Amino acid sequence: MSNQSSPLTFEIDPEIFADLESFRQETGTRSASVIIRKALEDFDLNSVQSDQNPAKQMSVRLPLTLCDELRRASKSNGVSIGKIAREALIEFFENNDPSESGPILERKAKTDPLSRPKSTEAPTKASTKENKPVPVEQRTFHFSGLEL
Repeated sequence: MSNQSSPLTFEIDPEIFADLESFRQETGTRSASVIIRKALEDFDLNSVQSDQNPAKQMSVRLPLTLCDELRRASKSNGVSIGKIAREALIEFFENNDPSESGPILERKAKTDPLSRPKSTEAPTKASTKENKPVPVEQRTFHFSGLEL
């Protein structure tokens, strides 16, 4: 083994951290790094499988006010924006019957400039002037790890 080293930063569950500290104290080991190095040296590093389900990444345009609220909630609660979006979708699906919500969502989409349908045709000068949406300040968020 080489004498050179490189720092490694990773997240550890509080329970595992408590076990690590307890093991360190019981064995009289002066550093948790020694235990972690030994555990990694003895472990089959290729045996670990991902415990995440395949994720989809999405982009959505939101009004600035909602973006700001989302950002503030994320920061104050210490959770990602994606986590909030996933939880909001889960709650939405639990509390809304698709057979009853469809017409409401369609009416909202017709009046919501952020959810206008995309045209497959190239816009002409006349069509862009006639069909110009009402300007709405918006930001795009990218969410990954959407698991429902």
